[in-house]
Amino acid sequence: MTLSINDVLIEQNELTLAEFLVLLPIYLKVDTHNVDRKALAAKGLLRERYKFNFDTQKLESNGFALMDMGSDMIRNILLDSDKTVAPVDNLLELAKQMQELFPKGKKETTNYYWRGNTPEIIRKLQIFFKRYGDVSNEQMLEATKNYVESFQDSNSPYMQLLKYFIWKDKTDGSQESALLSYIENYSEDEVKPANGDWTVTLK
Repeated sequence: MTLSINDVLIEQNELTLAEFLVLLPIYLKVDTHNVDRKALAAKGLLRERYKFNFDTQKLESNGFALMDMGSDMIRNILLDSDKTVAPVDNLLELAKQMQELFPKGKKETTNYYWRGNTPEIIRKLQIFFKRYGDVSNEQMLEATKNYVESFQDSNSPYMQLLKYFIWKDKTDGSQESALLSYIENYSEDEVKPANGDWTVTLK
């Protein structure tokens, strides 16, 4: 079974995504009440949440939250099931070219590498194209080059890691993409820094 869910169509039917997801397992005749959530937690997919009860002065169980491993698994299953998502092989070269445009090594004062790893960047690109539609490789690379060159050096606290430059989750649950902004809004009249020793000139 392959499930494709369009949030726009859900809204057009005057439902919230949460309401739709309550209805879906009932429609599929899937009983989620008997799922062993502690077994999923033991696999590293969920974690138990707690809240402090001021009346009893004790921590009490407050349901479960999705772990990164669980989030990655769900995302990967959805992406790999969707026939409209560009396959990994088609994005491998683009991912590597974008990585080359970012500085090497870790962002200062963090343990995170500017370029990330190739499978991670490919996944980010798959989701980018799924959300924002087709954009040429040339536009993607030009926007990436312009973004990197807009910073004086790789120590800027405001410069995003490549994976977050492509798109990033916001605290309110929405997403933002500096890459898309650079594709749509960048002007050649914008001032570029004089020093770009660690950038790579786009051939």
